[in-house]
Amino acid sequence: MTPVTSFLVLVCIAVGLAVWNFVDLSALVFLAAARPIAPSLTMADVWQTFVILRLGQRLCPRTS
Repeated sequence: MTPVTSFLVLVCIAVGLAVWNFVDLSALVFLAAARPIAPSLTMADVWQTFVILRLGQRLCPRTS
């Protein structure tokens, strides 16, 4: 996991646990949101790398 992904997951978990004493529903939303963040950001990173590499091959000037 990248540092940004780890940070976002930990923030969602921390907010969920901090809010747990006040509003149970909001805490469950934050805890549930922490679960799909890591795989989706990892997938976005893979797609970004793929697109950048693919576009770089097509858009770069060819030298002979």
